[in-house]
Amino acid sequence: MDVCVSIIVVTRNADFFQAGASVICDLQNALFDEVTIDSDWDVPLPAMPPPGPHYLKARDRAMRFIKGGEDRISLHVVQAPSLPNAVDRLASVQRNRDVHHVGMAYVDYSGPYHAERSIAEIDRDLRDFYAALRERHVTAFETPSSTAVFQPQQPLPYQVHPMNFIRCVLPSDPDILRAQLLCLWMDFYELSLVNRRIRAGDRAKPTSALADLIGNFLDERTDRRWTLQYYTGSLVSSLISAFETLAEERGVPVLRGPSEHSLACGAMANWQLYEMPSVTIITSGMIDEFRGTLANLCEARARGFVICAEQKPAQWYAFQSTITPENDSREMLRA
Repeated sequence: MDVCVSIIVVTRNADFFQAGASVICDLQNALFDEVTIDSDWDVPLPAMPPPGPHYLKARDRAMRFIKGGEDRISLHVVQAPSLPNAVDRLASVQRNRDVHHVGMAYVDYSGPYHAERSIAEIDRDLRDFYAALRERHVTAFETPSSTAVFQPQQPLPYQVHPMNFIRCVLPSDPDILRAQLLCLWMDFYELSLVNRRIRAGDRAKPTSALADLIGNFLDERTDRRWTLQYYTGSLVSSLISAFETLAEERGVPVLRGPSEHSLACGAMANWQLYEMPSVTIITSGMIDEFRGTLANLCEARARGFVICAEQKPAQWYAFQSTITPENDSREMLRA
């Protein structure tokens, strides 16, 4: 794999950066041909405490996955105190855009400068960040799993689930932080780099033969009276984008919810109230969320499509995978 990937670390906290640097050091011999670092702190940083059980377990699992393939990449780590500073540093790197991509972005908003930022404000920050990269002709991956934002624990009676980034609560235990940073990187690496179906930098309108086929099928039978609902994820992000474009062009309602169960409930409500079939798109490992509601949809004779992503067997298993060495949730669907 002739690719150079940049990792962006936006933080003013040396301990946060140190945790990420230690993860890179552990993976260097197995995965990276070359590692370069541009940061406000001298490298190497002071030694981290010995790894604990959480990080060791995640690291062993990651190493087994990496050793199962032959891919190696070059890595350029860019640390900056803010997203605009990160754009300047990335734009100053003179590399071949055909093989160099901005990859995973770790944004530390746990400090006093950003602790009170809302989901909408963070969405705007990230939208401006990626727009600035495009203006500077910097190629970047831009998927819901390529940006993680760390915030402090907030004593709120509710949680708002963002659609455009991964929201993380900054842990107080350095071992858990290292494990979390590693898992975020491995999910990005497996889904966006090893997966050849996902490409960086293509900002044209997304297209999908599957979206066109299903959309045309429903249009012909319902006179465009159908709904789209989805719960985002990397493997289905391109399909979701294609369906959103199609829905906007055809005036099809788009529904979102905080869980897969809520989407299935929406599909049933639209069928029972308006006899509108639906297309429901979910990411990998969420079939169990539908266990009861799928049975209800069948009993109500609701019409539509449920599209669920899944990794190939023996690959890095994301959290709640449908298929794992211990469990195959497809048996529930067959039943």
